[in-house]
Amino acid sequence: MNDVCTGCGEPNPPGTQFCLFCGIYLGWDERDGDAAPAARAETAPDGGPEGAPLADTTAPIPQRDVTMPLAVTRAPETAATPPAPVATAPAVTSGRACPNCGHENGPDRRFCGHCGQVLATGAPARGPEPRRRGWWSRLLRSDTRLARRAYRRSLPPLYRWRRVGVTALIAAVVLGGFAVVGSDPVGWTMDRWYDVTNRLDPVRDVGAQALPEDSVIGDNDPNGLLDADPTTAWVTGWTPPEGRPSCGDGRGGRVVLTFPETRVRELHVITGVTDPSDRPLQHIPTQLHVQLPDGTCRTVDLTRAPELQEVPFDTERAVGRLTISIGETYTGDDERIQDVAGLSQLTLLARP
Repeated sequence: MNDVCTGCGEPNPPGTQFCLFCGIYLGWDERDGDAAPAARAETAPDGGPEGAPLADTTAPIPQRDVTMPLAVTRAPETAATPPAPVATAPAVTSGRACPNCGHENGPDRRFCGHCGQVLATGAPARGPEPRRRGWWSRLLRSDTRLARRAYRRSLPPLYRWRRVGVTALIAAVVLGGFAVVGSDPVGWTMDRWYDVTNRLDPVRDVGAQALPEDSVIGDNDPNGLLDADPTTAWVTGWTPPEGRPSCGDGRGGRVVLTFPETRVRELHVITGVTDPSDRPLQHIPTQLHVQLPDGTCRTVDLTRAPELQEVPFDTERAVGRLTISIGETYTGDDERIQDVAGLSQLTLLARP
């Protein structure tokens, strides 16, 4: 008859000391503790004379170590007492031997039936790992799409329309952002960065031409504005007008600056000549007129100081030509003053 484990309820072959399924000790039985004393209490062994002394029943019963495999205990043998029969467990189906005691166990056993050793061959195999979903599936949460759809349909109409309104608002904000950025988001981002850093570089490949050509005084042609040499200048004839001329109608000559199309952001100007002895003998420009290619004209106010002046000036769009003329001047009190005015430097600056 099979021994039923008190821990897991699984049947085990008779004589098994440890459960083959959960490893619990099965040797605790009333027969183990009471059978031996009962056997010792019997009469003398067969073949002996009546009244022969029995085995010592007062001898202490050897205690078992529950941590080690138990051997069948029996009363001390005498010369005339035959050995008591020992119950042997049926052999377990051939399999891998226990690494602790060498007992043969079936291939499906998790614990040794003799000593309770955990058997690696009987350990449950790990199940297959769940398949890892791709990042796109995790983003869309496709595994819960049906549940989320059912939840949305269960909401009251007010909440459902509120979700529609929030979605429409987000779409409007996104479209408005694209409208502000335009078709060049990289350029718009760079412009915002340059707004923060305020970086400007001189415009390259600028050419200058006097208009009319005979308006130049001496050898002070417009190239003196572009060579970054303070000793050279553009000088033109100038007579102070009566009243304040409108933009583009000032007296004297003009300078036409041509360059690759770019959006000009700032002007660097040095008025008059830098020679302190010649400066009081000229009219010092205090206002410039700047004409754009479309015919519009803008005024740029200056000071009469001889230092470099950084003047904000934005064409607001890419242009390839600017026409510069003198609008107003400052006239000193020196009687030797001449009817001339000029600029020592005029630099255009734009974003990189």
